Amino acid sequence: MARSGQRIKSTTNGNSAYVNVVDECDSMPEPVRAQTARTTGSPQTEPGADSPSRKERFPSEEGSAAAARGKAMARGDSCLTRVAVGVGVGGAVGGAVGAVYGTYGAIRYRIPGLLKIRHIGQATVGSAALFGLFLGAGSLIQCGKNY
Repeated sequence: MARSGQRIKSTTNGNSAYVNVVDECDSMPEPVRAQTARTTGSPQTEPGADSPSRKERFPSEEGSAAAARGKAMARGDSCLTRVAVGVGVGGAVGGAVGAVYGTYGAIRYRIPGLLKIRHIGQATVGSAALFGLFLGAGSLIQCGKNY
């Protein structure tokens, strides 16, 4: 285990670099420790070891949808957008649950003919509205919290 202020050699994918240890992370598993390691200044590479740039190592990442999504999340969404997404997701989940519950109720209570369709529709719309309302309200409450 390296101590703060100590200089260590880090090798990844055949590329070596010397870095200064800033923080000690004894309680984290190895993958998390590697992600949270910080270096001071620019790493000094070992003589003879050339390190390719990120674009050379990951050419498909440059214009991908994942990169665009990451940039959108980095700048943050507005509260209205989060509430609208919450209402939409709640409505979708509520609609699915309502359709299943409405179908079960129509079969169980032996609702005749085309009234089954009306019963299933009422259950679907009512459940979607209720789920959407509560998930939207929860998103609105979460907008003001910073973790």
